[in-house]
Amino acid sequence: MAGVFSLIGSTIGSLIAPWVSWDIEQRREKRKYRYSLVQQWREVIKKDFKEFDEQKFTDSVIYASLRPHLRQETIDSIEGKCTTVILGRGGNVIKSLVLDDISLIEEEWRLI
Repeated sequence: MAGVFSLIGSTIGSLIAPWVSWDIEQRREKRKYRYSLVQQWREVIKKDFKEFDEQKFTDSVIYASLRPHLRQETIDSIEGKCTTVILGRGGNVIKSLVLDDISLIEEEWRLI
C-alpha cells in the first residue's frame, strides 16, 4: 500500500514541479521586463528631454509604451485637455507629472 502512495505522490510531484518552476520563471521575467521599462522611461526622459518638449515626447515610442500606465490627469495635461498647476516645483510641470507617475507605477509594480 505504501508503494502505491509513493508512486502516486511521485507522479503528482513530477507533474506539479515543472509547472511551479515555470510559474516562478514567468514572474521573474515579468519583474525584469517591468524594471527595464521603468529604467528606459526614466533614462529617455532624463537624456532626450532635457529641454522637455511635450510634442516631441507625445510622438515618441516611449510615450506610447508609458501612456497606458499614466494617470488620466497626467494624460490630459500632456495632451492639452487641461492645464495642471503644481506650485513649489521647479522645471517643466509636465515632465514632473510624468516622473511622478513613473514613481507611482514603480511602487504599484513593487519594484522598490
